[in-house]
Amino acid sequence: MDRNTFLRDKLSNFLQRLNPPKAMQSNAEAQKEEITDLYSRIIKLAPSREYTEWWKDFTEHLLSNAIARTWPTIRELNEAAKAIAPKRPEFIDETKHSWKLDEASINAKRINAMEPVGEYWITGKGAQELVRRGMVTSEQLEPYKYYLSYAKRSVDSY
Repeated sequence: MDRNTFLRDKLSNFLQRLNPPKAMQSNAEAQKEEITDLYSRIIKLAPSREYTEWWKDFTEHLLSNAIARTWPTIRELNEAAKAIAPKRPEFIDETKHSWKLDEASINAKRINAMEPVGEYWITGKGAQELVRRGMVTSEQLEPYKYYLSYAKRSVDSY
């Protein structure tokens, strides 16, 4: 069973144990829309892995903090997800963390593979940073420096 099917089925079973809010008890269309909204929110809140364990903690928190036996609100869903996340760091979805580009690492790998890099990574502060951090050696930069000096001589001769 995939993640979305699991969460849909679990939400359906969970809501059957509770009463719909009074405002929509006799309005089937409003109940359907509310279930759709709750499901959409749960899909956004649930981690992409270990969601079965997450669901147990999530519903336990919802039930233990419920004032009445009615369907939870979206706000209550958000609060429950936020409350259980610090207790179980494995539920924190790594894809939601911001990714940061490491230009030095990328260019060091290129230099180690003798691939083309920009002049900044050969003679500029980028080169100094790579050597200082031990990502490349000065000797590894020598072929690039030789090429640059040759290329500059060729341009100057025109």
